[in-house]
Amino acid sequence: MRTSSFRIAQGGLLSIALCLVVVAGTAFGNEAPGAPTIEIAPNPATTVDVLHCVIIDEAVDPENDELVYLYEWFINGVQVGSEDHLDHLLAMRGDVVDLSVRASDGVNPPGPAGTDRVIIANAPPILTQIEISPANPSDTDDLVCVITTPAFDPDGDPVSLRYEWFVNGSLSGETDDVIDASETSLNDTWECVVTPSDGISDGTSASAMVQIGDGGTFVPCDADYNGDGVVNLADISFFAADYYSGLPPSRSDFNGDGSLNLIDVQLLATAVGTTGCL
Repeated sequence: MRTSSFRIAQGGLLSIALCLVVVAGTAFGNEAPGAPTIEIAPNPATTVDVLHCVIIDEAVDPENDELVYLYEWFINGVQVGSEDHLDHLLAMRGDVVDLSVRASDGVNPPGPAGTDRVIIANAPPILTQIEISPANPSDTDDLVCVITTPAFDPDGDPVSLRYEWFVNGSLSGETDDVIDASETSLNDTWECVVTPSDGISDGTSASAMVQIGDGGTFVPCDADYNGDGVVNLADISFFAADYYSGLPPSRSDFNGDGSLNLIDVQLLATAVGTTGCL
């Protein structure tokens, strides 16, 4: 009987111990958080883009513990970062970029990962500024479309340039960087549009515009309307009165093309601040 009682006691203690283990793992334990839903932005991305992790749906912690996210960035399978963003200098066109994000509650090992992937796309070339020379042409001047800031390609591809000329708003059909003077007429407005290409994508076009005048030379002091020796705000007011009067062109027709227009505004802007006009 003593043996039986001892065995029953042993069995009871074992059951209690097992019960405590189960309880400790649930009600009195702490479970790991779930996986967040994430995205890499932007997508598509190129070599000029800093990649960021966007948390679409937060990870859920059963105990509502405060969570910290752990980031792992991989390029072609090699870990390269552990922040919430990845520098654009690390990836090249065609690279496969993976992101794995786990949530930690500070008690358990991090939970399951939310993941996303992007493949680095081609970056189009960049052309920022062009101009037409001369800036104040007559109908005896050739028009030259000048690249003032060279185009470059973020991926290192060679860049070609496509020229288009518009005359009075219509495509002229000219595709060289120079327009012969014989093609121009007094008061024509010519616009040069240059589009860069790396053979895969076109970049954003740059443009410049001039109007054909009579070749008169603009002297900054011509804009000193009130004769105080300085081209300033007061003179801008005189020009504005001329510009909006609707009367035939007066002294404000700085380029002598027979009308008051954007070219005259630009010439006035270059003259503002001129002194010593007396």
